[in-house]
Amino acid sequence: MRKNILFLVVFILSFIPSIALSAPTDIINDSKQMDALIPKVKATLVKEFGIFVAISVDYHLLEGSEMDKIMNDATYKGAEIGLHRFINGRHEIYLMKGMSEDEFCATLAHELTHAWQVERCVRSQDMIVREGFAKWIEYKYLDLIGAYALANRMKEIADPVYGVGFKKMLDLEDKVGAKEMTNKIKTVVTINDIK
Repeated sequence: MRKNILFLVVFILSFIPSIALSAPTDIINDSKQMDALIPKVKATLVKEFGIFVAISVDYHLLEGSEMDKIMNDATYKGAEIGLHRFINGRHEIYLMKGMSEDEFCATLAHELTHAWQVERCVRSQDMIVREGFAKWIEYKYLDLIGAYALANRMKEIADPVYGVGFKKMLDLEDKVGAKEMTNKIKTVVTINDIK
């Protein structure tokens, strides 16, 4: 009996190193994983925020170095994990490999918000408003899926564009309520328009 138990314990312990060293299953590293998450994020944006992107979107999953090449000489080169561009009448969304599923989905929600902004918001909207609102959507998305630690970390962003814009959006939410944010943001041009 003792030999059987000892054998069973040794057998089980032999698998622990391979379990402990295997990559987490929620890290997004291939397009199949990405493709499976896109409909979920899009459905949540429509249901919770009324954000629907009508124009076609091409999605790209890239290594960080590939993301830097796309960023070229941009201010945030080396820091971007997601990027939206509108080129030749199509949305292009670039997302970096290696994010957890929660981070990936929130970043995708952020970038899809930029696509919606191109289609629905005033063209002259400044970067602080655009990034602030996309960060607010990202924050609300994380909160909805129960990723509270990630959501709360966003409140610490001190960046003069992302951080300032996000904090202004939290102030606006306090004034108009979460349900009105999407309608309100369509006509806001600068951060000073938020009273």
